[in-house]
Amino acid sequence: MGYLYLQTTNNNSIVTLTDHSGNAIVSAGTGRVGFKGTKESSSYAAEQAAKFVLTEAKNHCGMKEVGIICR
Repeated sequence: MGYLYLQTTNNNSIVTLTDHSGNAIVSAGTGRVGFKGTKESSSYAAEQAAKFVLTEAKNHCGMKEVGIICR
């Protein structure tokens, strides 16, 4: 099981997936999934970043469960 941390600001969203010890496994901001400028702060961009992180964790780490922590 991992923990998905969502950190949002007025200009960007950062999604980080950690293991149960708090070690980062995968992390991505909205720029990593192709959004630039004012579009980085949209909820759709945050959704796409979370989808990217979860797909990477599933494909490369075999992770099947996550808990979500919003800040």
